[in-house]
Amino acid sequence: MHRFALATLAALLLAGSASAALTPRQLLIRYQPTLVLEPGERFRPTAVEPFLAASELEARSADGRWLPRGPASVLPAADPAGCVSGAGAPCWRLNLRGCTADAGLSALVCYAALENSGGAVYARLVSTPSRIVLQYWYLYAFNFWSARNPPTDFIWRSHEGDWELVAVILSKRQQPVQLAVSQHCGGRRRAWTKVRTSARTHPIVYVALGSHANYFAPGQYRHDPRCYPQAANEIFRVNGIVPTDFALDGVPLLASRTTLVSVSARSPSWMAFPGAWGEPGYFHAPGVNTVSFGTGPEGPAFHRTWTDVARTILRWPLG
Repeated sequence: MHRFALATLAALLLAGSASAALTPRQLLIRYQPTLVLEPGERFRPTAVEPFLAASELEARSADGRWLPRGPASVLPAADPAGCVSGAGAPCWRLNLRGCTADAGLSALVCYAALENSGGAVYARLVSTPSRIVLQYWYLYAFNFWSARNPPTDFIWRSHEGDWELVAVILSKRQQPVQLAVSQHCGGRRRAWTKVRTSARTHPIVYVALGSHANYFAPGQYRHDPRCYPQAANEIFRVNGIVPTDFALDGVPLLASRTTLVSVSARSPSWMAFPGAWGEPGYFHAPGVNTVSFGTGPEGPAFHRTWTDVARTILRWPLG
């Protein structure tokens, strides 16, 4: 064969090899985010297994009481008899032993004692008609947002079992297009060309102190008032508070130090758990003491960002 033809063939083969499609697992590893934790953060994304080992499983009875059902070693995938879930009231919940989310600032010490330093991220690939979406789910044992930094017992919100999401949006040719991050009552997207990265493919995400909302750069970020009921916004106004997240530059949690676990709606088995990952949320402010609101968060497969990617993540506003 002619020398030029051989060289051309070799070049084509190399080009074909370089553009070969990566497997879902390879893509998830390639674009796994690097989280930067705020300097005062007490919690890292934890593996599910130690969280379950530290929890009790509870069932809601027909009269609304929560009854213990033993250790959370095996989670049910169906509601218990005599309980009908719906309207934000799950039939099952996990409850971390010995700690309660309504204890205010002192709860940080209790939950921190349960902290598992071995980080984990739970990942999946979703293909839509126009995009490939890589989802990375992170579980934090405790969420404690304080109106002040450093945190105080002045005004705060808290809940157990905080699930947060970072997503990398690719073209159908597996090229990065955007980064999407969960924040309060929704999320934001940003063009990949404007995203900070490490090693060129790992997006850098800045995690807010306590709330674990995610941001594209370090800084202080005001909450959207639409995330709060009118009564809460009035409390903020009366007390001269502008709800703010602090996501200052801190310690990076490198992808190489975090175990990546591929998940589906039913694998591992805990993904099918239809209950709440913790006690209800609490809100505290002067004059209103501490009030309960909502329920603990649902697992990843029960979020709209999981079940309807095209109408949630891909429609988050740019920011």
